[in-house]
Amino acid sequence: MKTIVRFSACIALALFFGVCGAQTQDPTTTYYPLAVGNSWKYEVHEGKKKSFVAWRVTKRTQSKNGAVFQVWPTPMESDDDALTVIVNKDRIRELASGILLVGNDLKIGEHWEMSVEGRVVRRLRVVTTGGACNGTGYASQDCITIADTDERLHLLTLTCYAKGIGPVWFKYYDSRKSAASQPDSTVEIISYRVKTDD
Repeated sequence: MKTIVRFSACIALALFFGVCGAQTQDPTTTYYPLAVGNSWKYEVHEGKKKSFVAWRVTKRTQSKNGAVFQVWPTPMESDDDALTVIVNKDRIRELASGILLVGNDLKIGEHWEMSVEGRVVRRLRVVTTGGACNGTGYASQDCITIADTDERLHLLTLTCYAKGIGPVWFKYYDSRKSAASQPDSTVEIISYRVKTDD
């Protein structure tokens, strides 16, 4: 259950590439296709424990700044598990914090931060772009990996997004340990369903 809570907190760190709010979205051109009904099912590994979690886009509204999507996990640990993002001009931001999560035009080495009361609490960085990735039930020739370090949780999350599919894997590390350490937990996609934006 600890991993699902971590996954719930961290999926927001890595979540959802999209397109300009009012336009129709072609799911093959974005790293995280968002439309009501889109869903992703993952296998979660923490040590020898295995579980499953599914995320589904349940709601879309329009604001003056772009399309707003709500994404819910099953099973859900708490009401705080839901993710709300805003999509504008090929970029996705957390609605609450405003931090950029991902975008189609990012380059290797690009980085950005989130501060609270003058203290940096999150650092995001593009690790890879444009390479192939594949696994059980998915394959893509265009993937991007984002590293997100949350200083408050001492958590480093690596997330790989596959164009036209969405996030295909997450790896979670204790950010206080060596960069060469094994992940504390992993989450990998086993099935997905995506369509164009409503």
